Amino acid sequence: ERMLRIPRTLAAAALAGVLVAATACAHPAPTPAPGAPTSTEASAPDSGQSGDAKTVTATFGHDDAADNYDKALVPDGSKVFVAENVHDGLTTVVLDVRGLVPNHAYGAHAHAKPCGPKPEDAGAHYQHNADPVKPSVNHAFANPMNEIWLDFTTDAKGNATKASTVDWAFGATPAGVTVVHRLSGRCDVVLFFTTDRGAFARRLDGIGKVIAPAGAGWIAWPKKAARLATDMTEDVVREAALPRGLVDVKVCAIDEVWSGLKLVWRKELR
Repeated sequence: ERMLRIPRTLAAAALAGVLVAATACAHPAPTPAPGAPTSTEASAPDSGQSGDAKTVTATFGHDDAADNYDKALVPDGSKVFVAENVHDGLTTVVLDVRGLVPNHAYGAHAHAKPCGPKPEDAGAHYQHNADPVKPSVNHAFANPMNEIWLDFTTDAKGNATKASTVDWAFGATPAGVTVVHRLSGRCDVVLFFTTDRGAFARRLDGIGKVIAPAGAGWIAWPKKAARLATDMTEDVVREAALPRGLVDVKVCAIDEVWSGLKLVWRKELR
């Protein structure tokens, strides 16, 4: 897990209740010598957006802008790129990592405060509409449309790119730090909110890895009546889950916005 300080931040939890406490924090980069390249000038993937953009890149173990305490998960020499772009009232945040543990699930979110000596110094997830109750567990606030969620699973080379677009901009008190968490252990209940079919398909293997044999995963998507942009339905969930050995046993209306499908492992796979 790591924290990286950037002009606007990201921090994210992919699966609520599965993340362990962050164990690393970035430090502000020193002022470069005249003519020397800075971490924000390094080559990085194109965010595909235009507008008011802010970016930062860093190499763990080499740059002062990033600190990797858990070198087993984020080894020296691995790289991170973060970009925030505001265009036409939309904010897109891109996270790109290179050289992490191959085929490993990580979480990433925007947190409200800068990092400090202790992991909890980064505060809670940044929320556009802040939940008055802390810690925030109300899905009306803790969801990918009110927070910046950038959870990812690395490929065979330990690389991954994830983007999140929301229809709001950071306010007068922006997020403060980028945090990448590792997913650890197995859980009795996993709750995953999504609006995007492709993102759900990419994350489902990682979700399955943390569902205990006798546990369950709830996949939630916006109802049609909510009038939110989505290509998710309960049939989409079944289509992706059944070949992986996850079967649906219950569907419910979580609230006026979200529907949910409960998935469990087939008996022979428990």
